[in-house]
Amino acid sequence: NRLIVPTGAVRDEGTSYHYLPPSAEIEADEETTSLLKDCLTRCGCPFVTGKMWTNDAIYRETLDLVRERRDAGCIGTDMEYSALLAATRFRGVGFAQFFYSADSLDNDVWHLGITCREILGKT
Repeated sequence: NRLIVPTGAVRDEGTSYHYLPPSAEIEADEETTSLLKDCLTRCGCPFVTGKMWTNDAIYRETLDLVRERRDAGCIGTDMEYSALLAATRFRGVGFAQFFYSADSLDNDVWHLGITCREILGKT
């Protein structure tokens, strides 16, 4: 029941490699991420931090890969975060993002996440 403020991403998509040299992971921009966390704290929005697994092949999210990414410190999966980090770093633009849960890597069984309205206590 918290927003996710990512600290970086495992790069398992193709776009980021057009903007930055190959690497397994990419780190979040510390300055803008710190600003985002401060804003969420001031607004009373609960959040958790951790790495995302950016994967644009959703049907390849096998149980073995989910376990591997979870063991690598990933707490969620998405389709664009590492590409956005790479493109903004390439362009020299600050960037921060938050997520709310729809997919979770804390179980072997997929479960439906809650909405942003529910996190903020507004139904």
